[in-house]
Amino acid sequence: MALGTVNTNQIASEAVTVPKVADQVLTHRNFITNGAMNVAARGSSQTTAGYGSIDRYYLSLSGATATMSQEAFSTSDRNSLGFEKYLKLAVSTANNNSGIYYRIEANDVVHLIGSKATFSFYAKGTNPAGGSFQTKPQWYNNSSGGGDNGVAQSLTVTSTWTRYSFTFDIPAPSNTVIDTNAYLGFEILQPAGDTSTTAWELNTTGWQVEAGDTKTDFEHEDIGTTLSKCQRFFISCKGFGSGYTAVAMFRSVYANQAFGAVGFPTEMRATPAVTLFDGSGNTGTLTEDGAAHNRGCAANNVSTRGFNKAISNGTGSGNFSSAAGAGYAIVGTYFIIKLAGNYY
Repeated sequence: MALGTVNTNQIASEAVTVPKVADQVLTHRNFITNGAMNVAARGSSQTTAGYGSIDRYYLSLSGATATMSQEAFSTSDRNSLGFEKYLKLAVSTANNNSGIYYRIEANDVVHLIGSKATFSFYAKGTNPAGGSFQTKPQWYNNSSGGGDNGVAQSLTVTSTWTRYSFTFDIPAPSNTVIDTNAYLGFEILQPAGDTSTTAWELNTTGWQVEAGDTKTDFEHEDIGTTLSKCQRFFISCKGFGSGYTAVAMFRSVYANQAFGAVGFPTEMRATPAVTLFDGSGNTGTLTEDGAAHNRGCAANNVSTRGFNKAISNGTGSGNFSSAAGAGYAIVGTYFIIKLAGNYY
């Protein structure tokens, strides 16, 4: 053995532990995307259930009235916690099962079945009237249903930013079909047995789910990587501005059809729905030759990587002009792409 080298026989049992090496080598350990709450492509706030503000976080209302929003930390909190953004859920009229869900694609975590996983996050706020929140893992399939719950645990927050950690045994999914429609969800909810309507507020960031029973430091990720992961589910190019930069096609010799390649910045996890917007921001339309706005149309030949055709449908200001004028530009300011169902 070369001088200065160490083999495994010379390392004492349990001398190397996860906390000692996590920051150096254990990358890609967080199964949650956008755990730092930095990406909010849909908008900065929402009041309706589902996905509507911070990417990948699902608002559950269950009869409650609430606003979920992306907020910026104060300078002092940013410097002490190391985060720029957090999720704020302000519930004005509460109900049981209201709160936040995060859904991890099943294919990414099937190896956790029958083993332990640790869910950690920062939080502060006020508790539901019953005194605490509930958190647990759950398998579910968006297509076939089912449902297999882990053992729920209680969370009680304070008015001070604190990092919380919960270790769960991940159940075997006996009622849930594990396929591309399945997910392992993690939640922070007002418990099912707490039907009080008293207002509460939850502020949280730094969500992390990792294999094993040990909480490690939050795994920060560059914004480009996080955005690319989020764009597998939802893309909006509205930020391009008012110029005709997002969609550029040309009217063809085929009546009411325009052709041109539009590629997505990231390949999506499934074929999405595409909504087009013309130069005036009208939904489901494009602008013809820079002047005739509101030409009702729909994207066609859509795949996980893009689309190459728009077909007019007569809505708005009518169909594309006569095919005799083939070659005129059909343009739009932006498009929004999202997956159907409960994934995004």
